Amino acid sequence: MAAAAAALLVALTVAQTAAGARFTTALGLTPPPQSFTEIFVDSTAPLPGMLPLGASATVPVSFTLGNGSPDAASYRWSITQQAGSAPPAVLATGTTDVAAGVRRARTVPVTVTCSAPEIVVAIAVAGVDQPVTRHVTCQVPRR
Repeated sequence: MAAAAAALLVALTVAQTAAGARFTTALGLTPPPQSFTEIFVDSTAPLPGMLPLGASATVPVSFTLGNGSPDAASYRWSITQQAGSAPPAVLATGTTDVAAGVRRARTVPVTVTCSAPEIVVAIAVAGVDQPVTRHVTCQVPRR
């Protein structure tokens, strides 16, 4: 009885490891982990908070893509600018390959134009419902 209890304890302990989780999933004893994609803005390289109204500036847009799935993934992304009620303008597009369970940082230089009192720069990833947005205030130049 003690040997059976010890064997059960060892089996439960091993099942808590990554290898054990893969084994119990392969046996159909546990469901596969849920896959997810994450995107977030790198706050160490923020967009400028203010630009002069009517001015254009090339700024680095930094963001990170995370692949929370058991397989490598290729993510299509775009960076757009929205000014007032005008349709969004595409500033950059691309594809980033991310290995399983890994995060990959990107920095993309884009040219924003302050054509309204406030512009919104959005980073969107295909398949992700909500883009990540950053706001830039455009000030009227002082005379």
